[in-house]
Amino acid sequence: MSSFIEEVKAKAAADRKTIVLPESNDKRTYEAIEMIKKENFADLVLVATPEEVEKYGAGYDLSGVTVVDPVGGPKVEEYAEKFAELRKSKGMTYEQALAILKKDYTYYGVMMVKTKD
Repeated sequence: MSSFIEEVKAKAAADRKTIVLPESNDKRTYEAIEMIKKENFADLVLVATPEEVEKYGAGYDLSGVTVVDPVGGPKVEEYAEKFAELRKSKGMTYEQALAILKKDYTYYGVMMVKTKD
């Protein structure tokens, strides 16, 4: 089993991708960050406010990790516009999209991927 995992890691390292981690209030996310950094097979983006990083990420090495603020960051309004556009057939407004993106970071991460950020 471990040879399979090693093979997957080797393939990932050869075709380096970026992983977006939206669960910034979970210590397991920070443990995963450290493991991935140690294995060095992907670039990392953590979706978190500065306060969340300080509270939940204390004691973890986040050097080299891109931290994106989903509440006060420069892209939140752009993502909200795009999200509302994608969900307009379901009646979503810009204001609703903005509220969702600021509350549920999974949606923020999805919009980052959708816009190729």
